[in-house]
Amino acid sequence: MSQELRFASTAAGPLRWIAGLYWFDEDLDNTTVARRGHPILSDATTPGMPVPEAGVLTFMPFTMLDQKDEVWSVYGRIEYDLADAFSVTAGLRYTSERKSGLLVAGAVPDLVPLFGPAEFIGAAQIGRLLAGGTEVGAGPLPPQCPPPFPLNACFQRRSFGTTSDEIGGNLTFNYRIADEVLAYVSLARGFKAGGVSAAALDAIVGNGGSFVEPETLWTYELGIKSELLERRLRLNAAAFYNKWTEQQLFLVIPTPLGANPVLTNVPKTRSYGIEVDVTALPAPGWTVAVGGGVLRSEATDIGAILGAVKGSRLPGAPEVNLSALVRKEWDVGSGSFGVQGAARYSGSTHWDLADSPIATEPGYWLLDASVDYRFGADQRYQLSVWGKNLGATEYCFFRSSQAGLGFGDVEACAPNEGTRFFGVSLRANFE
Repeated sequence: MSQELRFASTAAGPLRWIAGLYWFDEDLDNTTVARRGHPILSDATTPGMPVPEAGVLTFMPFTMLDQKDEVWSVYGRIEYDLADAFSVTAGLRYTSERKSGLLVAGAVPDLVPLFGPAEFIGAAQIGRLLAGGTEVGAGPLPPQCPPPFPLNACFQRRSFGTTSDEIGGNLTFNYRIADEVLAYVSLARGFKAGGVSAAALDAIVGNGGSFVEPETLWTYELGIKSELLERRLRLNAAAFYNKWTEQQLFLVIPTPLGANPVLTNVPKTRSYGIEVDVTALPAPGWTVAVGGGVLRSEATDIGAILGAVKGSRLPGAPEVNLSALVRKEWDVGSGSFGVQGAARYSGSTHWDLADSPIATEPGYWLLDASVDYRFGADQRYQLSVWGKNLGATEYCFFRSSQAGLGFGDVEACAPNEGTRFFGVSLRANFE
């Protein structure tokens, strides 16, 4: 549930303002299950070990999270025209966020097995396997549970409560170089509240789940927005610099059970780059759009994170991204017919803080196309035939490595479908 109360100025003049209160309340029940081939009865070091089939014994790390999240916030923003072409915008927000609840973390074996390879496993199913299990105290599960650990149901409970009180805001100066060109410079501070990790493997190798401190971000941006040639050409460009403190990241790092994902704070990180987008209407019915960006990122302080390397690129931050779109429309009776093609490129991406080649995804292209017809009053209906990933590009949207952990350079890839998708859609717009 959420509720917002907002006040805004209406009088004409150089000063405009907004002020308000915001409240958010959420009750969350979340179950996470990671199904694994049983390490005692199967070779867990075999690269590419498949998901267990029926008849193969498995064990399942799990978490069951019952969390309450309540947020209170008060904010204000003013805009003031310093001159006809020069204005300033300033905003400030105070936020208090309280998270509390109970995390039950453990591991259960499926020794019969009770569940097939495609069967859904949630809280009810885990509860069946947990009957008669051993409850232990805080700390990593393996040393505390009855040996051998994976053959015995074992769990722990952990109550938690954390409060984050933060101030965010922004300051922006706008200068209208001409009627069609606006330049701006901005400074902003934001934050993400602390919390607990619900990742199953994270919980059993840690102390009932990783807890992270609030993350803060300072961002600086210089840019230009323009509409030229009687609004037939739009050019936007920006240069930016982001600086994080205690950034919250999921990292695959060494743990007592091998390489596992752990939610952790990285003391200091940064990124910077440029982005450019151009949209043109070169002739009646034609739209051409191209855009791209170059991004540099690094961890400038890694603290005591195992396996991390200072100066490594940040996970999930491609160095280059490009996009292009071409569209042609024709009037057909009272409607319009359109053909569109689009291409996107994602550059080399790292998925760890060690710049490991095995945890690096090479750049790849994705190609899409569509044909559509708009009709009806005000062309409110649109019938489309579309295709996505026409090149059947295969890529990993996450990679990890167990290098240096005694397993050799074992690679893990979370792959896309690697196939073409085709479909038909009908949309209607109502005013």
